[in-house]
Amino acid sequence: MELKLTSLSNKSFKFIWGDSSQPTLTEIEVPDLTKLNHSVWGDWGPMYTFSLKESQPIKLRHNQESFESPQKTLSIISPMEFRERDQYPFFMTIEDVHRDLNFYIYLDKDYELGKIQVFDKMNNSKLFENDLG
Repeated sequence: MELKLTSLSNKSFKFIWGDSSQPTLTEIEVPDLTKLNHSVWGDWGPMYTFSLKESQPIKLRHNQESFESPQKTLSIISPMEFRERDQYPFFMTIEDVHRDLNFYIYLDKDYELGKIQVFDKMNNSKLFENDLG
């Protein structure tokens, strides 16, 4: 499946994660990908790397705290495993340097949020996963 830049550009993803006593509402806004330089390659499926600009950053919001990610590139990759790739053709990695987290956003065929994984960047341990598919 080829990535449709217009379907993902300027898209916002909202989800709640964490434990029930202190849930975190997170929103991630993807910039306009049609205005960014990118490269495409792949073995088992297409993989895209976008060069982010200061004028086109990824935006994050946790509850009431908002900020722009200093992330310089955005990778949108096809999962390696066929069954996962069939359900979620692409996933992207979003870095949260303020909380030392990585968010893995899995997209369904309609470019909607299908699965979310949250990892601690320091030790690469999974903190949360929710499969919405």
